[in-house]
Amino acid sequence: MLFDYQAYFYRTSSNAENINVYDDNDWRYMEVAGAVFMPSAYYTGEDYFKNPYEGGDYWTSQAWGFSYDGDVTLAKGFSLSCSAQGISRVWFDNEQIFLRRAVRLVQTYDGTGTAQEPELEPKTLTGRFSVSADKQVIFSQGNLRYKASSNEWKLADNQYDMIGYPNANISPTYSGWIDLFGWGTGNNPVETSKESAPYASFSDWTANPIVNGNNETWYTLSAGEWNYLLNTRPNAANLKGQAVVNDTMGYLLLPDDWTIPTSLTFTPTPNNYSTNVYTLDEWTQMEAAGAVFLPAAGGRYGTDINSIKAGNGYYWTPTPSSEYSDMAQAVTFTAYTPARVSDAMVQMGYAVRPARDVKVNEGIDQPTSDSSLKGRANKFLRDGVLLIERNGKIVNVLGAEVR
Repeated sequence: MLFDYQAYFYRTSSNAENINVYDDNDWRYMEVAGAVFMPSAYYTGEDYFKNPYEGGDYWTSQAWGFSYDGDVTLAKGFSLSCSAQGISRVWFDNEQIFLRRAVRLVQTYDGTGTAQEPELEPKTLTGRFSVSADKQVIFSQGNLRYKASSNEWKLADNQYDMIGYPNANISPTYSGWIDLFGWGTGNNPVETSKESAPYASFSDWTANPIVNGNNETWYTLSAGEWNYLLNTRPNAANLKGQAVVNDTMGYLLLPDDWTIPTSLTFTPTPNNYSTNVYTLDEWTQMEAAGAVFLPAAGGRYGTDINSIKAGNGYYWTPTPSSEYSDMAQAVTFTAYTPARVSDAMVQMGYAVRPARDVKVNEGIDQPTSDSSLKGRANKFLRDGVLLIERNGKIVNVLGAEVR
């Protein structure tokens, strides 16, 4: 079973050059799932070599034990054919030992140990999003995840990553990751009851240590903060919309000071998944400009997974419903409806996207300290806004002091 359904494998095809092609990210997941790769290192002689794109030859430890023509010992090896016709053959044969071939080592498995997931450096997003008239936040690098077998919390490696159907394996002993949680289950993330009672007491998921959280203070945005971001901040209507990123459907949020990269386009709230479509390279540019993407991660009810392929996304807030005791507020979106805050049953398994406050002076180019400038003004830019430093204070052009 391939790790998190992140990569795919095909045994045969009529065009071998276009199948089973993995980038670095894909291969990490294949390798964690147990896959072994043998490069096509074909054999060489004293003064010649075979084209490595044609296949690979590997030695075994077996010898025939006799000589051929009195001076050449024969041994056993096997060859891998990597032809463009997609034929994959493995066989043993008599091979001359003076040919130089690859060697792949193994060791006996003693039944202990588990596969280790590759670790990536924490990523810091740059986009700033107003969630009130005087507060901005920065979102985490991806949705929150949990592994029960090791009691471990982490952020997804990429904004577009989602687990999907393997969430059905949720249990106290499951050794894989899940990313769909019942409301307020930070102290019991594997709760699957279809009754509302187990979810009566709220525990924030982000209160737990996050292994790749970069020691930041993460939290879950309230319903009011989400409403402000989606509907009230300046130019809110033009800074959101459905999108497809790296073949993943979801919802795009653009920062307050958005400037779209050259040659790319964005249509606000298109009500479909065919308008804002970005390749991985294009998304890299969008992310560098501050864009945030919420994958349409679907939902869970008990152990039933739904809406994965429908393009529906559901994200919890910590805010209970003001009308119903067995409901809480969540951010929801579909291919036809923009992101909005609405009530949802607390027993539903939804995604969680952490955020953190923008730090004081974060991203500000600090003016040079020079005693000769005392009493004089020093001008500099922050996010395209002209600011003035004088006598240790920073003000805007209207004279209002800023952080």
